[in-house]
Amino acid sequence: MLKISTIGLTKSSKLIIEKSIISLSFQNIVEEKSFRDFQLNTKTKEVNLLIVELSHLSKNEYNEFIKWDFRSINFKVICIVDYKLNDNLKMLMLELSNKGLFNYCESKNINELFFKKLLIELSRRKKIISELGFESIHNDFIKIEPSSETTKLIAIGASTGGPEALSSLFKQIKYKLSVPIIIVLHINKNFVKSIVSSLNRVSSLNFMIAENDTELIAGNVYLAPSEKHLRVTKENEINKIILTDEEPDHHIKPSINFMFDSVAKTYDSKATGIVLTGLGRDGTEGAKVIKEHDGKIFVQDKNSSLIHSMPKSIIDAGLSDEELSIEQIADYINTFKIS
Repeated sequence: MLKISTIGLTKSSKLIIEKSIISLSFQNIVEEKSFRDFQLNTKTKEVNLLIVELSHLSKNEYNEFIKWDFRSINFKVICIVDYKLNDNLKMLMLELSNKGLFNYCESKNINELFFKKLLIELSRRKKIISELGFESIHNDFIKIEPSSETTKLIAIGASTGGPEALSSLFKQIKYKLSVPIIIVLHINKNFVKSIVSSLNRVSSLNFMIAENDTELIAGNVYLAPSEKHLRVTKENEINKIILTDEEPDHHIKPSINFMFDSVAKTYDSKATGIVLTGLGRDGTEGAKVIKEHDGKIFVQDKNSSLIHSMPKSIIDAGLSDEELSIEQIADYINTFKIS
C-alpha cells in the first residue's frame, strides 16, 4: 500500500485527492500539520508520495520548502501551483522537475483522473522495484537502424510529465542533427520560455520557441508557443512552420493531432512522430494520418512514462511501430547525427 502525505491542501484539492485514493483503496494518507512536522516524521516512517499546495504554505514553510534538498529524498513529490510565481521560482521548479525530483500541476486543472493514474503507476513501480530490484525495470536495449534516408523531420508530442521526459531525452543528444525537430507540449504559457532555456542548457541542439513563417532548419528544435497550433507546410520548395489560431482540438491547444496531420501531408513517408508521456488521447488521430502516409510512429514505454494514456491510446489503435524507453528514443534520434 502506498503511504501518502499532504501539506497545505485547499478543501477542493483535498476532496479530489481523497476521492482518487479511496476509489483505488489507497487508504494510508496523512495530512501533515506543517512542513517541519513532515520533515521530522519522514525520519521515522516510510513515505511514497508527498503532495504540497504551495500557495497555502506559510511564508516560513514556503521558504523552507524551496530550499529543501530534493536530491536527498527517495519519494515522489507533486507540487500544486497557481503560477503566480516569479521567474526565479519558475526556473527552480522547472529544473527540479526536469531532474525527476518532483512534478507540478496547475491548481485549476487538477482532477481525479490525473491522481488516479499517478497512484496506479506509483503502486505498480513500487511492486516491481520490491520484487525485481531497481536495475531490472529498465528495458533491454533495442537497436534501431539509422533512418536518415527515409526521415526528414521528427515531430514530438508530450503532455503531463513532458518537461521531465524532454530534458531526459535531449540531454542524451550530443550531436548536430541532419533533421529539424518540432515539439508540441501541453503546458501553461508561463513556462514555455523557461523550458526552452532549460533544454538549451542540457543539450547541444538549438532550441527556440516556434515563430510563424519560419523555415525549418536541420539541427534546430522548435517548441510550439502556448495557445497557438503548430503546423508545417511547403512553399516554393521550402518547408516552414505555420502558427494558427484555429479552435482547440478536443479542448486542446496546441494540438499534437494538428501537428502530426500537417507533418504527414508535407513530408509524406519521410516523417517520424514520437509521443511521450501524457494524459488523454491527443496524437492518436494525427498518428493515423502519419501511418497512412507510411511514416513512422514511436511511443514512450509505460515504465518511463509518468502518465501512459497518450502512448497507450496509440498502441491500442495499432499505430505504434515501437514502444521505447527515453534512452531508446535518444538512440533513435542520435542516428541522425552529422559525423
